[in-house]
Amino acid sequence: AVERRPVDLRAVATEEARRFRQPGRSREDRPDVVVNADGAALVSGDPDALGRVVRVLLDNAFRHGRPPVTVTVSRKDGRATVEVRDVGPGLPAGSEDRVFERFYRADPSRSGEGTGLGLAIARAIVVAHGGTIRAATADSGGAAVTIELPAL
Repeated sequence: AVERRPVDLRAVATEEARRFRQPGRSREDRPDVVVNADGAALVSGDPDALGRVVRVLLDNAFRHGRPPVTVTVSRKDGRATVEVRDVGPGLPAGSEDRVFERFYRADPSRSGEGTGLGLAIARAIVVAHGGTIRAATADSGGAAVTIELPAL
């Protein structure tokens, strides 16, 4: 069951980006995160769960991509959108849907870099909120993961 109350995705994204830039981290561990939003993007949902989705997407962007990471929040045609984009190598061809499968790793030679559950959990949360999530390699390079939710 998902708690339902008005949530501003801009505020959620801004808070999660701030957590990634915490002063307690060393300079190398304070990644460059930029949040772009034209205004509020209100949805009905659980702010903690939606924060977890953004946290998972940021973590993946820094784990598998390179900074700067850009979080873009927008609202259009009754949908609120959050896109997290890095400038890394992007996704291996054919893995765009598989990255949301439990325990899937695009590069099986990597070990010790998580359990392969983060994006599966993110997808479950987004779907429980009536939304969609998709991953792609951006035209300019890097990975782009986009969630869309019904806007208030």
